[in-house]
Amino acid sequence: MSFIQAALIAGQLWLGEVTRPRPHKVTFEEFKGSNEPSEIRPPAYIGGTVEVTPQRIWYGDFSARAVERDSHWTDYLWAGALAFLLDTITVAYRYYIGETFILCWGPDAHVELIKVNERPVFRVTPGTDNAGGGGLIDDPQAWGGDQPPGEGGEYAHFDVTRGNYTDHTNSYLESLLSTAPNKTPSLQGISLLVKYGRTGFTESGYFAAGGVGVNPRFKEWKVTLRRQPDNLATGFHQLGRHMNAVEVIYEWSTSFEYGAACPVEELNLDSWRECAETLYNEYQDGASAGAWSGKIETSTHPQEVVQNVLQQIDGILDPSPSLGLTMRLIRRDYSFGSLRTLNLDNVTSVERFTPGTYEDTVNKVIVPYHDIENNSALRPGLYIDPANQQIQSGRIVPQTN
Repeated sequence: MSFIQAALIAGQLWLGEVTRPRPHKVTFEEFKGSNEPSEIRPPAYIGGTVEVTPQRIWYGDFSARAVERDSHWTDYLWAGALAFLLDTITVAYRYYIGETFILCWGPDAHVELIKVNERPVFRVTPGTDNAGGGGLIDDPQAWGGDQPPGEGGEYAHFDVTRGNYTDHTNSYLESLLSTAPNKTPSLQGISLLVKYGRTGFTESGYFAAGGVGVNPRFKEWKVTLRRQPDNLATGFHQLGRHMNAVEVIYEWSTSFEYGAACPVEELNLDSWRECAETLYNEYQDGASAGAWSGKIETSTHPQEVVQNVLQQIDGILDPSPSLGLTMRLIRRDYSFGSLRTLNLDNVTSVERFTPGTYEDTVNKVIVPYHDIENNSALRPGLYIDPANQQIQSGRIVPQTN
């Protein structure tokens, strides 16, 4: 190959690189226009260990940084010493954004696994307590990185708010959304995952990259949460990876946001703690009825939740004017052979019982109601007990309900 031919080839390659279409730097307004907002729904209740798809309630702190071409060793074969100039060509943009996700009602939601588009990007040892702390997602090559045809990765610092009513506003959100001396309201009682943008942590918020014709888009997050609060202060709140079912009943009975708002002083807490200990001991022996993990939408009626959990553990709530709302577990702690047979020989007294006569009973019940099948005309329902009437020598004793 002659020198002139080599020069022509090199010139064509230079011309191809110089005239190659350049990527468009997307603005925040353009980004918002192509990304639908998250569906807004009430925070969910989480207990035990559950994977959720959290809703994105805020995003901002959007920025972009030019990505220059990475040179290859072959560039020096045709471009010679000037190949370094190729590294100044913008081939893509790297995009950053801060995001806030609602996890669930607090307190104490711990994040054990984060997946973005089903790809695990953050994981800690199960049982790690990080409520009120945070972590680092370090996966910048997740979707090919920022060199074309890559579509970016995830690199971000994040906080997990504890979800207590005494929590202060997240410092990163405060720095973005507040103008002194005003303060940004804190979502008290709710656990959040706050992902920082670049202004909160160096290079944080990286989530997408794009060359020519590429528009950055949000990706779906899935978060594995663990909640096992010890509201009853028993130490029996953790049943493996699950939550003690008595703790679930306690929160749905006392919460003012999603529960029945029952005053704690009206509960017989000693009985509740005894039930929690029993379920804990049963779990150690291999029974799983008291282990609860799940997600409940907080539009569910508290009474329905409590009754369902009581059925799971075979428990009952017994209102007592003197003791308070008492919890009991139905357990067969006896043998049938050990039960006494009650008869006239061993019954010495019967309290709060007065024998009656047949004349005290009712044998005809009338229930008036409006029949919607007949223009809502009044139509009484009737029940007659002929055996009772016969015993009373034909005497009819009616009652209208």
